[in-house]
Amino acid sequence: MPRVKVVAEETKKKPEVNNSDSDDTLLKHIDSLMEESSSQTSNWSSNQEKWQKLRMRIKKVKTFPFPNCSNIRIPTAEIKIRKLKAALYNVIFGIRPVVNVAPSPSGNMGTARKIEKFLDHLIMDVIKLHKKAIIAIDQELEKGFFLLKPYWNTQIINRVEEFKLDDISLQEATQLFSAQTSPEQVKQAIIEKLEVDMSEKVAEENGVEIDRIVKEVLSGKDKVKINLQDVICDYPDVALADPERIYVPSDAGVDPQELQFIVHEFFLPLNQVKKNSETKGWSKLSVEDIEDMKDVDIDTDTDTQKNTREGIERLNNPSNLVMIWEFYGYYDLNDDGVDEKCVITIAPDFNKVLRKITIPFDSTKYPFVKLAYEYTSDRWFSHRGIPEILEDIIKEIDTQHMQKIDNQTIRNAPMFTYRAGMVNPNLVKFIPGQGIPVQGMNPLNDSLAVLNNTNPNAEFSYEREQMSLQAQVEELIGQVDFTLQSMINKRQPRTFGEVQMQQQNMQSVFSLDASMHTEAFSDLFTWIWDLWCQYGNDEYEFAYFGKQGWEKIRLTREEVQGHYKVTVRGNDQNTNPQVRLQKAQMVMMAVQNPIALQTGVVKPWHLAEAYDLLFKELDLPDAQRLHEDPQQLLQQAQQAMQQPQPLPIKLQLKDMEDGEKAQVLQRAGIQPDMKGRELKSRAIIQEKSIEQEKEKVGNLREIVSMISDLEEKEEEPSGESGTD
Repeated sequence: MPRVKVVAEETKKKPEVNNSDSDDTLLKHIDSLMEESSSQTSNWSSNQEKWQKLRMRIKKVKTFPFPNCSNIRIPTAEIKIRKLKAALYNVIFGIRPVVNVAPSPSGNMGTARKIEKFLDHLIMDVIKLHKKAIIAIDQELEKGFFLLKPYWNTQIINRVEEFKLDDISLQEATQLFSAQTSPEQVKQAIIEKLEVDMSEKVAEENGVEIDRIVKEVLSGKDKVKINLQDVICDYPDVALADPERIYVPSDAGVDPQELQFIVHEFFLPLNQVKKNSETKGWSKLSVEDIEDMKDVDIDTDTDTQKNTREGIERLNNPSNLVMIWEFYGYYDLNDDGVDEKCVITIAPDFNKVLRKITIPFDSTKYPFVKLAYEYTSDRWFSHRGIPEILEDIIKEIDTQHMQKIDNQTIRNAPMFTYRAGMVNPNLVKFIPGQGIPVQGMNPLNDSLAVLNNTNPNAEFSYEREQMSLQAQVEELIGQVDFTLQSMINKRQPRTFGEVQMQQQNMQSVFSLDASMHTEAFSDLFTWIWDLWCQYGNDEYEFAYFGKQGWEKIRLTREEVQGHYKVTVRGNDQNTNPQVRLQKAQMVMMAVQNPIALQTGVVKPWHLAEAYDLLFKELDLPDAQRLHEDPQQLLQQAQQAMQQPQPLPIKLQLKDMEDGEKAQVLQRAGIQPDMKGRELKSRAIIQEKSIEQEKEKVGNLREIVSMISDLEEKEEEPSGESGTD
């Protein structure tokens, strides 16, 4: 509820600070909206204390039916909240990467996989959202709903360094004061020496400071002080928005994006308010006025219990907290008669407007994501938490349990009657082995008698009633209670079949809860991606460690600015370790089917993949050492397929023709050597031509010899006749 500001002492009056007429009108408008919202929803706000007490088992002193009777509270609500919180958390963060990114029709799946790992790194390692999600889910289950507020977190700190010439080596000093060293080189050396942050948000301020230091160092100073700025946070973040600090119209619907206005009340340290005037455009004059008024005692009388529980007194505490109202809604900022969708930040305790701008996000949405445990109607406050849903059953279980303990107390220390003047009641303590003296000759039963007001079947009736109530709780929440007894034999635990049937029945209830949470966190992860695309760096490089080990990933400007659909990867099936282990075992049984192995449906690399899946689900260290790499087996099989099978018979190439030889060589995988075959053919042709020439020459020689022989024969008769 809005604070009613009261001055603590008349001697310490609040300083007068003049606002513009438009700012005064704006402050009155927002204050009236806050007053109306808080007054109409005060009953809901007060009920939250009731559910908190019921969950935390805060109880009054009990004196009925007798003093010191049982006053124990069974943690029924706490047990169910803890079980549901763990189950819902595991659905969102039980598998890595936590997001699934789908590209646009013209997008690239490889880029989408990189963005999945980038968002996983951002959510789990940078923002550490899983820690805040535990708180958000816990409070949602208690209150019925909770809100998460994504925003861009920028934090810049100042540090004072002292640059001394004595701290640098002789070689560095020689290079520093060398005539060949330019001032720009000196500047770069100082930046490296002092590890100066030269990112975009502080590059200008740090650059000016370094230029001053360079001039002083080169002028001969041996010791110089330097004021530097460092960016320690510059990434999307998520704030926890308690529903008791969120103000909406009393007739608001479920969806935050359909509200006419929504106001978030939170607290910031004074130094952070001053920083926001530099980084987020908050009014510097208003921040200076707040700083001037910080010593004024301002008491508040709204939401006292929450402030007492949290120990918040705003500026009168050591943290110097300032209450901030951030208004999201429609308002005419430029007096043109048309309401703009805007965000207005004010400090209500000081009546100062810190910022008034149109919605700065590209999506033009309110930066709120709502987690709700149940949806029953389109009303903002219709969601119920577990304590409210189980209120009657929790109280009845506690009553039954206390009655059972009180019954046992009465049986251990029963009431009795005695004859006055004959028995001293102070001596009757029911101590084993003790004797009770009785005067006179009256019968003992007439002198002392125990009142029997116990029912021998009462204890079991308490157990049955309590068991029946716990079964109703199990049905309502959707989480199996393994402590319940069998419905067939009331005195025995439930059978395996009964437990399985109950688990199947509960799974449908929990699946609805899981789907509602995955949808809400998908919206939150989309907000984180959109904020990075709008305000983040165009290029980003990081190291990611996942199932495939360490890998270096780099996102470029084009990849960062793409359009992608971001959803939660987990569900109630793939994040359940028991279900995943059962699936891995079923896969192993399927791939080990002898028929599948004999027919070739399952290959060795498929079997290796199944073993790899099973060992990973068993979370064995160095599981890859227990089997061959499936990729290597696949590559070996592909290489073996390229190699030819041996021929069924042994062939002699000398018995084949050239065409047959070519077929054999081709089947053997031997590529033809065209150049070698050409050279060999030429050599054969040349040899044949030489042989032919030799034959021709031999034939000519034979012809010549034959002619010469004939001539000799013809000459012999003529010679003989001449001699005669």
